[in-house]
Amino acid sequence: MKPSSPKTLLATAVMAVMTAETAFAQLEEVVVTAERREASLQDTPISIEALTEKDIQDRGIYSNLDMINEVVGVNGYGSPQGTSSTAFVIRGIGDGAPNISLDPAAGRYIDGVYLGKNQGSSPDVVDLARIEVLKGPQGTLSGRNSTSGTINYISKAPSEEFDMTLRAGAGNYSRREYAMRIDIPLSDSFRTAISYNNRDRDAFYQNTNPSLEGFNGVDRDGYRVAFAWDMTDRLSVDYSFANSKVNNEQDNHSIVSGFNPSYPAVAGYLAAGGDPTSVPIDSSSRIATVQAIAGGVAQSVQFGLLPNLPQIQQFIGWADDYVAWANGILANSEQHPYSGSSDVNSFASVDNEAHTLTLNYEWSDTVNVKYIYGERTMNDRSQSDLDGIDNSVSSGVRSDLTLQTIGGALFGQVVPDLGFNDAAGANFQLAIDMVDAINANNGDGIFWTDLENSYEQESHELQIIGSSESLDWAVGAYHWEDYGESRNVQNATYTLSASNSTGFDVGGDAMSVFGEATWRMDDQWSFTAGLRYTDETKYMTYRWRSFPAGGLASYIGATFVGAANANILGAGYVGTVDNLMSIPETEGIYGNYNEQSFSNVSGRLVAQYAMSDDTNLYASYTTGYRAGGFNGGNFDRATMSGDEYFEETIGSMEFGVKSTLMDGRMRVNAAVFSYDYDDVQVSVIKSDDGGVSTDVVNAASFGTEGLELDLAFLVTDTMTVRTQYAYTDREYDDFPSYQGLAIQPTQGLTPENAYNVVMDWNMLNFGSSSIDLQVSANYQDETVSITSSTTSYTAAGQPAIPANMQQPSNQERTLVNARLSWSSELEGGQRLNVTAWGRNITDEQYRTFGFNFGAALGFPVHQWGNPATYGIDFSLDL
Repeated sequence: MKPSSPKTLLATAVMAVMTAETAFAQLEEVVVTAERREASLQDTPISIEALTEKDIQDRGIYSNLDMINEVVGVNGYGSPQGTSSTAFVIRGIGDGAPNISLDPAAGRYIDGVYLGKNQGSSPDVVDLARIEVLKGPQGTLSGRNSTSGTINYISKAPSEEFDMTLRAGAGNYSRREYAMRIDIPLSDSFRTAISYNNRDRDAFYQNTNPSLEGFNGVDRDGYRVAFAWDMTDRLSVDYSFANSKVNNEQDNHSIVSGFNPSYPAVAGYLAAGGDPTSVPIDSSSRIATVQAIAGGVAQSVQFGLLPNLPQIQQFIGWADDYVAWANGILANSEQHPYSGSSDVNSFASVDNEAHTLTLNYEWSDTVNVKYIYGERTMNDRSQSDLDGIDNSVSSGVRSDLTLQTIGGALFGQVVPDLGFNDAAGANFQLAIDMVDAINANNGDGIFWTDLENSYEQESHELQIIGSSESLDWAVGAYHWEDYGESRNVQNATYTLSASNSTGFDVGGDAMSVFGEATWRMDDQWSFTAGLRYTDETKYMTYRWRSFPAGGLASYIGATFVGAANANILGAGYVGTVDNLMSIPETEGIYGNYNEQSFSNVSGRLVAQYAMSDDTNLYASYTTGYRAGGFNGGNFDRATMSGDEYFEETIGSMEFGVKSTLMDGRMRVNAAVFSYDYDDVQVSVIKSDDGGVSTDVVNAASFGTEGLELDLAFLVTDTMTVRTQYAYTDREYDDFPSYQGLAIQPTQGLTPENAYNVVMDWNMLNFGSSSIDLQVSANYQDETVSITSSTTSYTAAGQPAIPANMQQPSNQERTLVNARLSWSSELEGGQRLNVTAWGRNITDEQYRTFGFNFGAALGFPVHQWGNPATYGIDFSLDL
């Protein structure tokens, strides 16, 4: 059921706050560092969402994925190829494909150090004092440019007093969590803090293949060591080392069947007599094709046209099993799955290490100099069965592509008759050998991948920050280098295809200078101007590997020299990255080197007017930029050069108001914004040549307009209600054709309406104890995941026909969370907290991300949101 409209809820909230009685209690002031100096959120002319340490704990934010459901205007998904990677979409501008050759649109910083890639960027949230989400393009005060916004994670500094906090928790799905932090002041000038966390949980979905692990299980741990040293009265040094490890099960990929291309010519074209081995368009046609082939084979056996061999009977059984399975999928394609399927164990394993060094020198009473050094390494290994089907002989079903090929061979339609070969005998033997090869391999896995990434980055940033009676200013310089290697093995349908690899080496370096100044003309007016110059270089070397022919093509070739046998069908199927070197280098692509350079000047102008001590108005115009590069997942065979994409630019106009009312009991912040985005880097799912890949293209332009409201109200001295609402409307002004096709772009992962309501209530205080309740609800409209999905169909003697593939939607959803906490101070001064919590307590069933495989497989797959989870946590502050 769709909830009350956001406008109705906002009106109700406003009426409630306007009729409430005034009291002395006030909302707590929120301090942020968005402009490189501490300032009240209400005085900062940027649209910011700030989560305090208490917010992070009360809302149960453990990772980046939790942020998506807690901050209105921020969306995203966990990568299908690695649950340790999170892609963010802020105000309709997203990160794109999970690939270390691509830069994110949303900048992520941990203690001032930029994270260069999405991969491995989702460690558990620990030791945080605050999270700041800045919406809109950033650059004049940031180490790197970002077009959609930035997310800053600020860690707690070591305390000047000894402190120890222990935490443990348990919940359904065998959830277990342990964490600790110790602050140890070694002297008046030297302090240290050590923290550790471990979190694991069983799978949400069991695997229909009993020999394999399930899906969505969690196993994470990490530690952090921090030092703070006041070397002199003016110079301080902060250093931290952090390590995090992830060994998760991948998300379940469930099939959503029955979708057709929206390009009508395809259906009529194939129906008019295209190539008999062409793949049918939709799920129903594929079922009917397999059913007809199996029926024909059974009749041929009955009438003695085919021998009654065990392999043929097994084929008929496989076909019947496929038809029953596929009809079941069709009948329940919109239903939430309670299990998953795969041919291989799907996992994501990541090891991150990070060094951060910050030197802060107080040059004078009004000028500070800061240096930030960051070094980070990431090693990632993930294995994914992207089709979501168990194709094992022991417990699964055969691929319809396999069944059509075996059936076609039994009817003499696969091995060609060249006049000098026994085509009938060769076709029959092919069918028998395919059955034998599949049995020997225990399956005919459709599409699974094994991926290994290694990545390292290093950055240096120098800031000089000053202020005077009427002027605040900051200038800085930044240098960045990174390098990564990506190696993978993609395994397509066993016996038909062969394994290949789209590996690459990628790197770059960047230099930038930036500055910003705010002039306070008088007590009411202030003006800000900022400028940034960036110069950077990107390079890539392709390390693609492939066999000259797939299993079926190699077998057919061998028939002409009398050398065909079942082993040939699987000779090019290598499985994992461990066997990568057995795949030959792809001629003309392996070793292909590409390099390009970019430069940009971007800026920011702000006018701010203080209507009163409690109300500020601001207007800003900001430009942003994201460099181009090369997409390692694709190669331009037409030019025999790297798949190049170009820089994108954005212009943002924003008007906002920040007001504190009713003697500090209410805050009302609002912003309206308008974006003009040119040469947008868009990820497009491409299905051709029997495979699926993600291409990056520069769309011509789009415009975005939006409204954001944030209302916080202290209803009573013990109850606070906060309501946030976001409206986002994005439209493409122009989108270039792709593969000769007029693209029908969609607003990927951007709900038109979204809101969040949070109630915090201190229900009861008695002695040194208190009981608190928090309830939150987060709603968003229906979305789709990908801007565009295209495919290409080939018919006999005709050119390929491109088609826009229809995409399944992520349904509208409302997620309700609740936490009930008891806190008490013990006799020795320790504080004990016990919290019972539930997330998605209504067990809302909703999809989060999906894509359409197009002609290659004939169906889309989807990931689903987490089911209802609940548990109890204990913490003891010594």
